Amino acid sequence: MNYDIKKTLIKIVKYALLIGIPFLTTQYPDIANMTIGAGLVALYDVLKHKLDIRLP
Repeated sequence: MNYDIKKTLIKIVKYALLIGIPFLTTQYPDIANMTIGAGLVALYDVLKHKLDIRLP
């Protein structure tokens, strides 16, 4: 049996999101109504303005 680090990292991210999302919505109620599309637009803006990565 081989140890798969990729599977472990995916589980870590999944559980961090499951725990982190309710915490973030209680700390910052303005993001409670954020949709997936709004999250993608916010991520695009961060990549474009802060990290200077241009996506098509």
